[in-house]
Amino acid sequence: MPRTRAEDKRFRARVQKEQVSWSEVYREANPRGKEKPEVVYHGFEDEAGSEEGYRILWYLSSQKQQRDKRPAGPS
Repeated sequence: MPRTRAEDKRFRARVQKEQVSWSEVYREANPRGKEKPEVVYHGFEDEAGSEEGYRILWYLSSQKQQRDKRPAGPS
């Protein structure tokens, strides 16, 4: 979803001010090796939906969370 959408702004504001109740939706072995932690995906349905009436489902992966924790390297 583009960041210019009101739904994106609404969700980002929600995440900053309250705890979102993510649900685990999928888990798999890490393709990068057996010694690596499992890859876990969580989902959240935005009950307000889109302006056009569509469901909005947000997803979060454990790999993305780990990447976000790393310091930014040179571009």
